[in-house]
Amino acid sequence: MLKWLQRSSQSQPPAPDAALPEGWFAPLSAEQLLATPLRQSCLHQLRQMTPLPDPLFESWILAAIHRFAALVQLLPASQSHHHSIPGGLLDHSLEVACNAIRLRQGYLLPPEAGAEEQARQASAWTVAVVCAALLHDTGKIAVDMAIHQRDSAHWHPWQGNLAQPYRWQYQSHGRDYHLHPAAGAMLINQLLPSPLLDWLAGYPAAFASLIYQ
Repeated sequence: MLKWLQRSSQSQPPAPDAALPEGWFAPLSAEQLLATPLRQSCLHQLRQMTPLPDPLFESWILAAIHRFAALVQLLPASQSHHHSIPGGLLDHSLEVACNAIRLRQGYLLPPEAGAEEQARQASAWTVAVVCAALLHDTGKIAVDMAIHQRDSAHWHPWQGNLAQPYRWQYQSHGRDYHLHPAAGAMLINQLLPSPLLDWLAGYPAAFASLIYQ
């Protein structure tokens, strides 16, 4: 895993596709999207602060991040507030994941359980916290934005990853600002590998907290 991080950190962020009109973006691989210095720094921080063996970090946390990057591409995190630039949603979500895992280190979860049970559930809660951070704004791409593909079709995230050049605009009227946190739950099975969800389901309190995020 560390070799993978070292290889990616040496690559350069992809240049804009000059063949596309202004405002259009070509779909990129997760590896390309995660190759920026900021995103590589977040991956290193998450690896350092997440007390999981390398195989579990790679197959669960890193796999979830790759799925997330491939889905959100260069979409922004907001219309005119924080992280409103292309790629802002990916940057913001990784930064939130790093902050969340720092905060998680100060809590013993679940709070009402004894020390032995908290120790047994520690990894599940850590993974749930990271996944919740990734999901917290993902619903925006389902309910707050109109995302158009080059063939004029309207793209929805439940259709799968973008396969054509795309552009976006925020809905200008009637936006429900309480809807996007709930909408993220629609995408959980798409973003998190099934073996990870199977494992988390064995820890009902942590699993419920992730769903309720």
